[in-house]
Amino acid sequence: MLSDAQIRDAKPKDRSYKLFDAHQLFLLLTTGGSKLWRLNYKYDGKQKSLALGRYSSLGLAEARRLRDEALAKLREGHDPGVAKKLKLKATIEASRNTFEKVAREWHEVYAPQWAKVMPPTFSARSNAMSSLPSAACRSPRSRRPSCWRFTRLALRLIALTAVRPGELRGAEWAEFENLDGHAPLWRIPDVRMKGNLKRKDDVGGDHLVPLAPARVESYRRSLL
Repeated sequence: MLSDAQIRDAKPKDRSYKLFDAHQLFLLLTTGGSKLWRLNYKYDGKQKSLALGRYSSLGLAEARRLRDEALAKLREGHDPGVAKKLKLKATIEASRNTFEKVAREWHEVYAPQWAKVMPPTFSARSNAMSSLPSAACRSPRSRRPSCWRFTRLALRLIALTAVRPGELRGAEWAEFENLDGHAPLWRIPDVRMKGNLKRKDDVGGDHLVPLAPARVESYRRSLL
């Protein structure tokens, strides 16, 4: 049987070689200096080898414990190599599900506080930007020149106002105030805004977007 002193003193050679312990457990020493635990076993008439780990992170006592667990599975009629792969797969799946589980719990706690947002009405039948060619531009693959112009205007308005795309798509002309005055304003109703209901009550609800002359001009051009 091996001892820790033997393993520590073992040096790499020109060719990889093995140091055997007991019950088919051995340490493989590579030419690069790695010391790897392996277990030979036979399953379904085939000779197999199970990788247990590196000596640098897996001591002799732990390697023997893993060997005993693998041999116990073998006596129960299970392939230790397959069992190891299934355990690894289950661990990976569990780690993937962790974020989803936490996210769903978080959503369940905070969802009741959120506002119910009206779905964007991006259609010529609605009041939302009804004078714009929105109905004809529903498809992102549309190649109509009018759609290109509409998209450029929409991107310009987003750049000038920093609103969300959904807020722009759902905008209604009734939301724009004093466009010909000295302080034009876009008042986005709180029902169309994302966010916490209590916070909306605290700040007065509606989202106010002051409109500079360049912004007003962009809105006027969208009607042409």
